Amino acid sequence: MFTSYVYLAPQITEATGLSEAWVTPLFLLFGVGLFIGNQLGGKFADRNLRAALVTTVGSLAVILFAMTLLIQNPVTAVIGIMAYSIAAFSVVAPLQLRVMAKAGDAPDIASAANISAFTLGSALGIWLGGAAIDGGLGVTSVNWVGGIIAGTGFILALVSLWLDRITPVQPSRISPSS
Repeated sequence: MFTSYVYLAPQITEATGLSEAWVTPLFLLFGVGLFIGNQLGGKFADRNLRAALVTTVGSLAVILFAMTLLIQNPVTAVIGIMAYSIAAFSVVAPLQLRVMAKAGDAPDIASAANISAFTLGSALGIWLGGAAIDGGLGVTSVNWVGGIIAGTGFILALVSLWLDRITPVQPSRISPSS
């Protein structure tokens, strides 16, 4: 998510061709989308965590790839920024709920590790995005970098859910009456 987000202002001015006066309103729109995405992701995760995890991460990857084209035109850029921001934060609740569900007796440690992974991933994505720009691929290349990272997350989510299906559940505690 942050791979593209950090470079959104130059994408707005360079790729879309809008003036700097548009950056703040479009970031406000992005914030509205984050709020909506967080609400939708949470509701979706409460209904069906497995589907929410796969759908939100997969959607983020697809939208990031699409942003390379959408950001080229002012009208599609606005639509893309809104879709991207909704997708970006719809991922948060399902990922956090999945981590907490797998945490067993250590939810605090798992939650802290999850946030640390988010931060590490953000730093790595931002660095890779900068490397793509520095390598001459252009400012919109960060969307491809973010899409590849999100796509990798999508594959990892599928593998994780597949492993859940093939690994028998072991009871963590056996009651004395059994």
